[in-house]
Amino acid sequence: MSLEIEPFERGFGAYIRGIDFSKPVTDGLRGDLIDAFADHHILSFPDQHDLDTGDVVAASRAFGPDMEPHVFKQYHHPDEPLIMVLSNRLKKDKPTGLKDAGTFWHSDVAYKPEPAKATMLYALEVPEEGGDTLFCDLTAAYEDLSDDMKERLDGLKAWLETFIDEEDFEKLDLHIHVPSGAIPKDGPSAGVTMITALTSLLTGLAVDPTVAMTGEITLRGAVLPVGGVKEKVLAAHRAGIRKVLLPHKCRKDLVEVPDEIKEDLEFEFVSRMEEVVELALGKEGLAKARKDLALRRQKRVAESTAPT
Repeated sequence: MSLEIEPFERGFGAYIRGIDFSKPVTDGLRGDLIDAFADHHILSFPDQHDLDTGDVVAASRAFGPDMEPHVFKQYHHPDEPLIMVLSNRLKKDKPTGLKDAGTFWHSDVAYKPEPAKATMLYALEVPEEGGDTLFCDLTAAYEDLSDDMKERLDGLKAWLETFIDEEDFEKLDLHIHVPSGAIPKDGPSAGVTMITALTSLLTGLAVDPTVAMTGEITLRGAVLPVGGVKEKVLAAHRAGIRKVLLPHKCRKDLVEVPDEIKEDLEFEFVSRMEEVVELALGKEGLAKARKDLALRRQKRVAESTAPT
């Protein structure tokens, strides 16, 4: 079974058909879902009727296994704390769920140090009028700006704030050197490698020397497919690499790689930059780096608010 993807008529997003969340999601469908999410950013699944709490949680895990209950415990589903109930209905003069739902669901818990990769809403009752959701496409918004405004924005900085404090970033002078300058390079395929190198530098965590990677990245951390997979895999094998990280959509390109080479290598297919750095630098080390950064920020806030 393959997914049917129908892009929305306006803006971004797509309707997804060909999947029934009342049944287990196969690895193949999971990869297709993640690819569709990276391409369209908003996915709508029509005709998902009579899902129970287990089905909803399983459908959510198709986009990532790590989940946690919302901090508003009074609105947890009575049978499943991972599900938050959103409702403006009253029972004995008390709301049966969070009434001001849009404020919290649409924010995607962006206020947290590690925001959610995605938020899923399973609608049981929808009003006949009102309640429409408007999404903002920042790429389209940027393209509509005047050249003068674009020049102002181009001078702004961004940082890997998951691993480094913005104040510390101002003290750094980073330079990325790509050797063999006489060899032409087009650049996008090295996106995941460059971000991994920067993350290694900022955290002090060494990259596993037996791992190689390729993939283009977006500003939001999605890993996009690249070309020349066969040649890159063969080169990695010659260099003694044991594990190769590839974009999900490049899985099909492995048919061109000789079987004896594939049998000698381990392949990991990724769709997000978070997956790349965890595989290359180690999950435990990254978790410690995030914790240390949170403690430094707390300490700085405490020092700035302490009485003098």
